[in-house]
Amino acid sequence: MNARSAGVLLVVLGLALLAHPLYLFPHHGETAYSVTNVQQVGEQSPGETVAYDDLPPVARDRFEQALDREISDDVWTGEHAAAYEALSNHEYVRYRGEYYEYRLRGSGSLGMGGILRMALSTLAVILLVVGVFAARTDRYRPLTPRRTLWIPVGVFVALVATEYYDVLVGDAFEPQSYVLLPAMAAAFVSMSVVGSAVRDRGSLRPLVPVAPLVVAGTMYSVATGYGSADGGGAVAFALVTTPWFLLGYGLTAAQESAAWEPAPQDVANLEE
Repeated sequence: MNARSAGVLLVVLGLALLAHPLYLFPHHGETAYSVTNVQQVGEQSPGETVAYDDLPPVARDRFEQALDREISDDVWTGEHAAAYEALSNHEYVRYRGEYYEYRLRGSGSLGMGGILRMALSTLAVILLVVGVFAARTDRYRPLTPRRTLWIPVGVFVALVATEYYDVLVGDAFEPQSYVLLPAMAAAFVSMSVVGSAVRDRGSLRPLVPVAPLVVAGTMYSVATGYGSADGGGAVAFALVTTPWFLLGYGLTAAQESAAWEPAPQDVANLEE
């Protein structure tokens, strides 16, 4: 398979991965809650009470589950919005003439699933960028520092779009910031641009601006109480950014090889 065909295949795979919110993780962005700690408290209403018959079907089902086995299945804030609203607005249920106290305990969002979502979006952007330029140049190492810039930019846009999708379509809680987490991810991924520049120029000089950034980031972490001055921040930074550096480095042709590598049409003419 030539590089152009491989590039088209990468673009198709990238688009399929980029659309993963449409077919994977149906509850992504929602928060799961469980009904738990159901206890009988007597025959008089102790507070905010809702009649069992007034609860939505899902809420009734989860209440009975918690009554039988101490904890219910998940109540999702999006799919089971009516049940969540009814249970979150009360603390007691009148059931068969008795009053029961319950707790609505948060089970969290998707956790590792959320991390996987970010990884899939990032991988999709990489496949798209590499695929587009491989298809255009018919080279297996199609990146340059300028082209590699599309990777962190694309990651930022994809993650922000995912946040908005979760809120508008998945009924997720609106985050405090739509751009903070995507910007952090894009900052780490931008080391691929540095790796590409090192390979393209055949010099370590593009690494020079990185050192002040690491020092500034470590000092900020220490000042805000999120880190210590023992160098752990620099080690963590290196562990997180090294794969991205290697990605940019590996997919960029060195100037010497790029200069001597014949264009695809020239190869065809030679073969003829």
